[in-house]
Amino acid sequence: MKLKRHQELQGKFANLVKSITVPIENSSDVASAIFSLFMGIGFTIYLFNSWYIAKDLTELSSPLYLTVVCFMSFNFTMRPVTSMLLGSKLSNHSMILQFLATFLILNVIENDWTSIIDAILSNQSLSIMIFAGVILAYAINYLMPIRVMYSNLGECRMAEAKLVKTQSSPFPTKRDINTASIHEAGHALVFAAAEGIPDSFKVTINDKSRLDSTLGQVSFARPGHLLNTGPELEFEILLKLGGLCAERTVFGEHADGGGSDIERYQSVARHYLNSGFSNLPYFNEPQTLLETEVNNQSINELKDAYTTKLVEFMDSNKILLVELSELLKEKKVLRKEDLMPFFGRATIPEWMPAVNFSE
Repeated sequence: MKLKRHQELQGKFANLVKSITVPIENSSDVASAIFSLFMGIGFTIYLFNSWYIAKDLTELSSPLYLTVVCFMSFNFTMRPVTSMLLGSKLSNHSMILQFLATFLILNVIENDWTSIIDAILSNQSLSIMIFAGVILAYAINYLMPIRVMYSNLGECRMAEAKLVKTQSSPFPTKRDINTASIHEAGHALVFAAAEGIPDSFKVTINDKSRLDSTLGQVSFARPGHLLNTGPELEFEILLKLGGLCAERTVFGEHADGGGSDIERYQSVARHYLNSGFSNLPYFNEPQTLLETEVNNQSINELKDAYTTKLVEFMDSNKILLVELSELLKEKKVLRKEDLMPFFGRATIPEWMPAVNFSE
């Protein structure tokens, strides 16, 4: 009896954790935010103590400068290392802004900075170690996206769909771009069935090196509803599977870059089945291995059913799908006004839910 109660509590806790939404897309952003928070707190405490103890402002100059240098050096070194361990990458814009912020802060502080730098550089062994460590960290971050903590880079909200790079090279090939354009066009074409599309809707593709490893993305601002209807969740399922089904329609098979779509499909499918929107059997809190297997089978059956329908939908709009992918490769970013003419030409089957995302 106690064991059963313990299992029930474990199941409830697991469901609670799964229900928590993360407002940040990328694991590296989470790590960077945590670092920035603690650095800011520590720096604020230090300034307060220094200000309270110092007899005049001149006594603050040297320790303030050294503190900024230490914090920025630590951040420069640890951010790429942390991103590497999280299987993510830093943005070029983020790095540039960080360097500029450091430069401005250090120039605002009035101090004999040359003597301080000379004192730091006088310890050659320490200087060489720090310099080599920073270079090594960034080299690894750029060239070797090692995934220690996460096997997939494509963290995203339900309102988005991404195709991610899985190869070590940060530069996509022509085949990668062709695959990504079809994949994202497939995601976008699902919205042809929607009754209302927000103005923020856009499709992007990356044909150059990008450090978060994303080859393409469909994104838009969702209405802030706390509750979802059955058709809305069904539409989310179609959105998650649309890219892979488009690849299968055009190429006969799909690539491995859309693995994150499968993970997000499973998450939406669990919520869909758990909410009673399907006749397939599903246990909200499985207590036995058999119940877990039943849940997995229902998730797979749901996926197979929608995949079959989506492949038929993509096949009936294959010419439109290819045209859309070619325009995406040409313009790199397609917005609502670019996409609506394609949506108007699409053949929409009756089974596709007509969801309104503009209200």
